[in-house]
Amino acid sequence: MPKKSKGSRPNNSDNTQSNDNNEERTTLPNNSNSEPFLNPRLKKIWKRRTNIQTIDIENPFKKDNKKVIKKKKGKKGGFQGIQGRLQKQKKNKKLAPENSVFGDIEKKVEKYKRVDTIDFEEDEIHRNLARKLKQQNQFALDSAVQAAKVEVFNQVEPGFLESENPMEKTWTVTQADLADNVDMATTRKMFDFTLELGPYQGIYSPNGTHLLLVGSKGHVSLMDWKKAELKTELQLKETARSGIFLQNETMFALAQYRYGYVYDNTGTEIHRLRDRMGEIYQLEYLPYHWLLCSIGMQGQLTYQDHSTGKIVAQYSTHKGSCNVMRHNPSNGVMLLGHNDGAVTMWTPNINSPAVTILAHKGRVANIAIEKSGKYLATVGLDTSLKIWDLRTYKELDTYYSPDKKYMSGFTSVDISQTGLVSASCGNTAYVWKDVFTKRADELYMTYKAPSEIRSLRFCPFEDILGVGHAKGFSSVLIPGSGEPNFDSMENNPFQTKKQRREGEVRSLLEKIPADMIALDPYDFGTIKPDTEFLDKRKTDLHILTDLDKRELMRQQNFEEKMRIMKEKEEERERIKSNKPRPVLERFKKRDQSRPKKEFSQMKKQKKKKKKKKKKKK
Repeated sequence: MPKKSKGSRPNNSDNTQSNDNNEERTTLPNNSNSEPFLNPRLKKIWKRRTNIQTIDIENPFKKDNKKVIKKKKGKKGGFQGIQGRLQKQKKNKKLAPENSVFGDIEKKVEKYKRVDTIDFEEDEIHRNLARKLKQQNQFALDSAVQAAKVEVFNQVEPGFLESENPMEKTWTVTQADLADNVDMATTRKMFDFTLELGPYQGIYSPNGTHLLLVGSKGHVSLMDWKKAELKTELQLKETARSGIFLQNETMFALAQYRYGYVYDNTGTEIHRLRDRMGEIYQLEYLPYHWLLCSIGMQGQLTYQDHSTGKIVAQYSTHKGSCNVMRHNPSNGVMLLGHNDGAVTMWTPNINSPAVTILAHKGRVANIAIEKSGKYLATVGLDTSLKIWDLRTYKELDTYYSPDKKYMSGFTSVDISQTGLVSASCGNTAYVWKDVFTKRADELYMTYKAPSEIRSLRFCPFEDILGVGHAKGFSSVLIPGSGEPNFDSMENNPFQTKKQRREGEVRSLLEKIPADMIALDPYDFGTIKPDTEFLDKRKTDLHILTDLDKRELMRQQNFEEKMRIMKEKEEERERIKSNKPRPVLERFKKRDQSRPKKEFSQMKKQKKKKKKKKKKKK
C-alpha cells in the first residue's frame, strides 16, 4: 500500500491501487487504513484498535499479505479440552498420556459421570432446545472433570496413629508422648487455659482460625488461637448459655439470661433478639441460608434471616424446654433433642417435625451430624452412644461408656471432618475411629481433663479437639481428625481481609431461600411422576407390595368416607327443601296481615289470662 506523508488527510477509499506492483488489493470495508493522528501515543492506540486485512486477489497466499489479528481463544473446558491437549502431546511426543496428569483425569472422568450425555441432531429439534441440551451435556462433563481433578490433585491424606505391634494400643498414647514426637508448630497448638468463671464451651469459626470461649457465668473471649492474639473480651455479668459464629469470625451471637445478642469482633452489641418467647438455651446458624435459629425454655423454634432481620418461621415443638440443637450441613434441616428421648427434624416450611426418631429411653444429652449428612450420633441419659443412618433412619451401633463410675453416661459428642467420633463421660473424652463403616471394638484415643467436661468440638482443618470443662479450656491433639484438603472457595484457613470481604458478599448474593430447605434437596428441579398412571400400571401387572396394598386400602377407605359424607349432605338439603315452615315464621306472617289494634287487644287478653291463672294458684 502507498505510504502517506505526515499531515496528509486520511483517505477513506476502500479499494486502492499500488503504483509499484500494479496489483489489485482489497481491504475490509468496516475498517479504515488511514492514520488520522499525528500524536505518536494516539497513533499507537489507533493502530491497536484497528484490524486491517489486505489480500491480493490474484495471489491470496502471497507472503506480503497482512494477517488478520485474531483474538486468543481460551482453552476448551471439560472432557473435550482435555482430549485436545492429549492429542497435541501425542503429536509432539513430549509426554505419554498414560503417564501424565491429564491421562489420569481422563481415566477418572468416567467414574464421576452422574448423567449420560443426550444424543441429538440439531436439524430435527428447535434451536433453543438444542442449545439447552448442549449446555446440559457440557455442564455434566465439566462437573465430572472437576471431580476427577479433585481426586488427582488432592493427594494429601490425613495421618492417623498406627501401632507397630498388635500388643500396642493407640489409646494408651498420652498428650505428653505426642508433644515429644511432633514439631514445634504443632506443640504450640496444644495448650490449657485455667479459668474460674466456668464451665466453659469452645466454638471454632468455620475456617478454624478463631476460637470463641463462653463461660456460663458471663465471661466471653474471642481470639485468634493460632497466633495467640486476643481480639475481644467481655464480662456480661449475667448467665451465658451458648454461642455461635455467624457468616465468619467478624460476628458472633450469644444466648444470655433473658435474650439473645449479636456482637462484632470488637465486642460491640449490634442486635438484640427480642422476638423470642422465653429464655434462649441454644443457638445455631445456617451459613448458606443466612438463618439464625434458636430454641429455649418454652420449646419454640425460631428462624430469623440474619441479612434482613425478619423472622422467617416460628413453631412450637410441643415437647417442653429444649437445649440440644444441631443442623445438618448437607440440607439445612434442624435436628432437636428432647427430654422424652426423641430426636426431631424440622424445616421452616412445615409447622410439624418432618421426621421423629425415638433415639433413647431417657433425655437426649447431645447430638452431632457428620459433614456429608448421612450419619447421626446421639448420646443420652441412658448411658449410651448411638450411631444412626439418616438415609434409612435405622440404628447402626450402640456404644457404652468404658468407665462405669459415672452412672449419668455421656454428656457431649462431636464428629470430625474425617469421621472420628468423640464423646465425653465425666472428665474423660473418648475417641473412636471408623465407626460408620464397621464396629469399633477398640478406642482410638482418650484424654482426661482436669474437671468435668462440658463440651467437645473438633477444629476444622486441624488435628485439634477443643475440650471445654469446669476449670477452663484445653486444646488436645488428635492425629487425623482434620481435613488436609480444603476448598478455598468455601472455607479458607489462609484467607486475607480482601478474600473474606469478597466471600461475604458472594455468599449473600448466592443466599438460598428458606423455602428450599428439605430432607432431600435433590428433589428440586425434577419432574413429578404421574402417580395415577403408575398406580394403574401396578394394579394391571399385579405387582403390588405390602406397602402399596396398604396405601390402596387407605385410599379406598378415604374415598368411601367422602362418598358417604356427600350423600348425607344431599339428603339434608333435600329434607330442608321439603320441610314445613317453622311456627315462628307462620306467626310473623299472621301478625303482619292483622291490624295493629287487634294485635294489641290480643296481647292484653293473654296477659289477663296469665294473671287469672296466677291468682287461682
